[in-house]
Amino acid sequence: MIMMMKRFMLAVSCLSLSACMMADDLHVSGNLSDVGNDTLIAMTYLNNSVDQTMKVVGKDGAFDFHMDVKEPAPLVLQVRHPLKDGQQPMAAYAVLMAVPGENLKVTGSFSNYQVDGSAFYKDFEQCRKVSASFEEGVKNLQRDYSAKMEQGANPDSLEKVINKAYEELKANLSDATLKYIKAHPDMEACVSMLDNVDVENYKEVLAALSPAVREGRMKGLVDHFADYAQKALEREAAKKNTVEGNVAPDFTLKSIDGKNISLSSLKGKVVVLDFWGSWCGWCIKGMPKMKEYYAKYKGKLEILGIDCNDTEQKWRDAVKKHELPWLHVRNEGNPDVTVLYGISGFPTKIVIDAEGKISKVVVGESEDFYTYLDQLLGK
Repeated sequence: MIMMMKRFMLAVSCLSLSACMMADDLHVSGNLSDVGNDTLIAMTYLNNSVDQTMKVVGKDGAFDFHMDVKEPAPLVLQVRHPLKDGQQPMAAYAVLMAVPGENLKVTGSFSNYQVDGSAFYKDFEQCRKVSASFEEGVKNLQRDYSAKMEQGANPDSLEKVINKAYEELKANLSDATLKYIKAHPDMEACVSMLDNVDVENYKEVLAALSPAVREGRMKGLVDHFADYAQKALEREAAKKNTVEGNVAPDFTLKSIDGKNISLSSLKGKVVVLDFWGSWCGWCIKGMPKMKEYYAKYKGKLEILGIDCNDTEQKWRDAVKKHELPWLHVRNEGNPDVTVLYGISGFPTKIVIDAEGKISKVVVGESEDFYTYLDQLLGK
């Protein structure tokens, strides 16, 4: 009897373990013509960082694999072809969602793929169709821009026209998405569309989702979107306060050696706030010249590197790898310094004069930043 009970308990344990494993399992299969016999890379993302990566070798475009997924997350399928003439061809990709316990099938090509599989992914494909007119509109704008540039159009004037048309496309997409979600409040796949909605309307679109969707297995993604949208609004508001000539908002963050560093403690020197991340290619590309200028104006200039959207280990590894000699802090905790300064692009460099006032804001890696430092410090 005891032996029978032990066997029964063991069987129950195995069934429970099997059920748990199945619940976390995402089955991905399909055929994408771009893949051929090259390597397909599947990446899931959590909190803006890559959570896991899988590599599968295609067989005439076909693939079939399983991923261990703990919670719904963005999923990117990408193929990297072998080097051609010493150059890496541009990577093709598909943006999807990884949902535990589901079956995902992707066919076609990266430029025109279709999604099928379990009920969730059938709904997901319907959601994708809402943005089809937007994507086609963007392609038309790109073609129009290229054609008119070849005809000798004025770049500045053309860019204004293109940007206006793009904003109209975005507004139409936002309206169409909100309308669709209101018509399908119980559809979990609608969560994949939240980013299409203007952040000004984020509370309205979240309210349109049923409580079962908001509080169910999609809760993590819903909460992440709400946090992102709220911070985006706060960033826009902060931009009005962080203009050139205004006093730079003070903050305190932990340095790479665990000490508190406040911006106000650096007053009396010209300070550059460098918002960067190890994941940002342009940030890394600009580091050699940053080091050159840090040495050039040693004693006059202090750089405070503010690492964003990194894990602590990736931050530490990047500082060590690239031998960055200036002060380093990591943006974590409250307040979020990227929100405090209205940062929306990386790298962003903010020059603060010796009086603690913002004197220059440069978004992107630009020669304007170094020209300004020469004008300011090379006197």
